[in-house]
Amino acid sequence: MSTRNISRRSAIQGYANSTNAPIYVDSDDNILKMIPAGSGTTEVELVDGTSTQTISGNKTFTGTVVMSGAVTKTEFADGTVSLPSMTFSDDLNSGIYRIGADNVGVAVAGAKVLDVSATGLGVTGTVTATAGIDFNGLTPAASPISLTGVTLASSTNAIRGVDIVPTRVSGWTCFTGTLSGVSAYMDYREMHTAATDVVYGEGLFGFMDSGASASTILSLQAITTVSAGATLTTAGGSPLSGAYAAQFKTLFDGATADSGAITAVACFLYQSNVTDISGKQSSILQLSVDSGLLQNIIHLNCGASALSTYFLNVSTSTSPFLSWGADNQPNAAAADLGIRCKIGSSEYWIPLYVNT
Repeated sequence: MSTRNISRRSAIQGYANSTNAPIYVDSDDNILKMIPAGSGTTEVELVDGTSTQTISGNKTFTGTVVMSGAVTKTEFADGTVSLPSMTFSDDLNSGIYRIGADNVGVAVAGAKVLDVSATGLGVTGTVTATAGIDFNGLTPAASPISLTGVTLASSTNAIRGVDIVPTRVSGWTCFTGTLSGVSAYMDYREMHTAATDVVYGEGLFGFMDSGASASTILSLQAITTVSAGATLTTAGGSPLSGAYAAQFKTLFDGATADSGAITAVACFLYQSNVTDISGKQSSILQLSVDSGLLQNIIHLNCGASALSTYFLNVSTSTSPFLSWGADNQPNAAAADLGIRCKIGSSEYWIPLYVNT
């Protein structure tokens, strides 16, 4: 700063052509300046519209600061998570700060809640959205949503929805897609146990609550469609090849089994509490052929040297397995009906007799 005689054009009303105007435009360099009280003729430059201005030291502005025109760059100190450089007078530990090279953070109450870098956005805490999350048109190099390494707290789920009312037949979730040059699962999940914990698989629970009245309730529905114009190719004896609505397989892979252990491909349980439904159409399996003619109701594929020790094993003799009595001996002459079977290349009949 310099001390010299100047010609002033007052910037404050009431000081026109005055030699003691506190704020003025210097006629020599057209720069807005001021002479602080008590400094004599010592000048302080305020604004120069034609060159770069550098303001050093701490400056405090009260009221509204308005910048017009293009502001090409505003630089701030790095700041810290506890004292961000871009902050608020009434909340100094909340704001924006620089974490490192190409890395910016947002702090609230002195803690990092957002971490923005060239690789993406990191969020600490719960994300609440008032609208959907849209990934339309993306071709990500990795999984768009990844939960790898997440350890869930007790009685929590990775994704959970409560009291969500479906508004379309496809229900809570709906995915569609078409394969192109690759075989894939529609949904693939694994869960392992290395102790005594029980893996229950996928739990689907349909409830018809008290007061409801409906003809159908399903906890699982699987429909496979082979459309007109498609060709189902030769299976080649593989039980995996074919058109199935569902496939179940138990792999007992070199494990040991206790004497009372049970293993099967599927387990079907029916439980009727209080109500006697024996007079109703009720069964363990409900089989229906809606159209067309099938070759078999049940087909056993002999992939092993023998199928089983028993074709049917019932734990105790009870209804409908009854001892023959004098009044219901089979007709020795001929069966009344028969069930047609095929074993290998030969056909057989299972005789049926009228209970007399």
